[in-house]
Amino acid sequence: MMERKRVYLFITLLVGIVLGYASFRFFIHRAPSFLRLDTHLWRFDPRFHLDRETSRLEFVRDGNRTRIPVISSNEIHPLFLRNEATLPIDWRFQGNSGFFSHIYFESLNKPGKIRFALIRQRGRERKCLEYVETEKADFSLMKQLDLRKGDRLYFHFQGYGLAYVSRPVQYRLQAPKKQKLVILIGVDTLRADCIGRTVNGRPLTPHIDRFAAENVRFSRAYAQSSWTIPSFASLFSGLYGDHHQVTIQNPLSLKKPHLVKPLTEKFLTFGIHGGLGLDGRWGFARNFDDYQELPQTGPLYPRGGESLFQKAMEMIRAGRFPSLFLFLHTYQVHAPYTPPKEYLSAIAGPGFPESRLDVVNSGKPELTYLPVDGQKREALQTLYFAEVHAFDDFFGRFLAELKTTGLYDRAMIVFLGDHGEEFFEHGGWAHSHSLYEELIHVPLIVKFPGGEFSGRTISGLSGLIDILPTILDYWEIPPDANMKIDGVSLMPALRENQDARSLLISSNSYCRYIDAIPPRFALLRGMEKCIFNFPFSPADIDFFPSDAKPPAVLETELFALDGDPAERINLAASDTGRLNAWKSLLLEWQKKVGKAMQRKARQDDEQTEESRRKLKSLGYI
Repeated sequence: MMERKRVYLFITLLVGIVLGYASFRFFIHRAPSFLRLDTHLWRFDPRFHLDRETSRLEFVRDGNRTRIPVISSNEIHPLFLRNEATLPIDWRFQGNSGFFSHIYFESLNKPGKIRFALIRQRGRERKCLEYVETEKADFSLMKQLDLRKGDRLYFHFQGYGLAYVSRPVQYRLQAPKKQKLVILIGVDTLRADCIGRTVNGRPLTPHIDRFAAENVRFSRAYAQSSWTIPSFASLFSGLYGDHHQVTIQNPLSLKKPHLVKPLTEKFLTFGIHGGLGLDGRWGFARNFDDYQELPQTGPLYPRGGESLFQKAMEMIRAGRFPSLFLFLHTYQVHAPYTPPKEYLSAIAGPGFPESRLDVVNSGKPELTYLPVDGQKREALQTLYFAEVHAFDDFFGRFLAELKTTGLYDRAMIVFLGDHGEEFFEHGGWAHSHSLYEELIHVPLIVKFPGGEFSGRTISGLSGLIDILPTILDYWEIPPDANMKIDGVSLMPALRENQDARSLLISSNSYCRYIDAIPPRFALLRGMEKCIFNFPFSPADIDFFPSDAKPPAVLETELFALDGDPAERINLAASDTGRLNAWKSLLLEWQKKVGKAMQRKARQDDEQTEESRRKLKSLGYI
């Protein structure tokens, strides 16, 4: 009997150990890898006004308004510093962990300085972990800390001025072999036909070519507009332009979806961009833990792509984030074309007479259709190709560095262009004015973790509106149930060899860069493309000088892209049978776009002079 009790006791103990270990493993697996720390104890000064649609912050005192030019996220806490301020941080993890927050401050005394410190208190001991003393600062604070039970952290400011901190994030440090990484790379103004191209006997994009061959290339990817703001608005919202309704004056409404939001459940979310059209004023910064402009990747910098990837690698190496969604954007190949000399020599040969050129209509939209001599056109295109060649090399180096960290194999990398560039193929310059292939056919290449689906080419239609739904689907992140979008996941095209969509829309109607160019929209179905052009009014025509009038086009253009990729033969003028097959769709979308334009006109009319003055004071118009 005694022996049997011992056996029962031993079995019970063994079962308890097994269950305890299993529970421990389950808890570790289920425990969050990062936390956005609670800031409800921090008092929000009512003199600050945060516009969450535009990511703009104002401080109002004695009738005077002071605007903080850029904020890194909507999740911020602003401070009016009169002497000193201390913000306690609700620390949740013990041991080795990471910590992130974005810090901004500016002295209102000229000259004058603000002192900022990150302080750890352990019992009676206080230790400064970070210290900055300057008149103005705008930086990401990223630290690796070893904290014990009972330790406390504080942000401490001294001085007279304005400041804000983004919502602090604490996370468990993670080795590369366990990290989850999604990198979304948007290359502004990159044409699809640059990929795989040879210029003067030299491959233009050898690193991108290799990346495409080893991963998944979507060969028929299209932007939903032919310029930056509406194109990225479609990417982030998953909506067509007439549905997201973003314009130069109006940001993405808080009532519209922003597809970074569902990603925040599983990923820390960071964005690094080149400014201008990617500014947070259009709502792009929403839901990012940090969304910062890197001026060195703007259009004026010959090595913008290099600066972008260096900054990204610094963040990735220093952060050791458990799960990171990283949006990267560069204007490297955008005009003015200022390629580094070695890349220009590689493409054009030594002694090329030009080293910098701007597009013909830069700052002068009335010259969009100005003819120039063939030598000038060739020079512009050569410099553009040199910019692309330079970016390709910077991209190749970035991939090599990712491989040295051990992260490359685990990463999901999405590579895209937001629109293309015209070099007078259809009688115009730059972008935003038309919807031909050179402007809306863009590169889209996706690398999946572990090389899944590698070596595939998907020839069905895909759009920028489909990218974030695809990322959410792959990572099994459910979208908001109330979120209705136009984008679809492209995963069925990979998993079941099914076409993800039968119809795709691109439009220059709701958000136009040049008002004198009337709305137009393009419908893509199979290998056919139908463009509807609203007519120019006499006032529109008068906007353009006599030597730069818009080329004459029919109201409807229909192209068979499989046999006519350059869109030279308008079948709408000769093939009534094909055109009739499009008529119902054309009529449907003509009505939709017409109603959207009427709605926009009403909104513009309702904009009072007072609101116009406010928008101008805030820098929106």
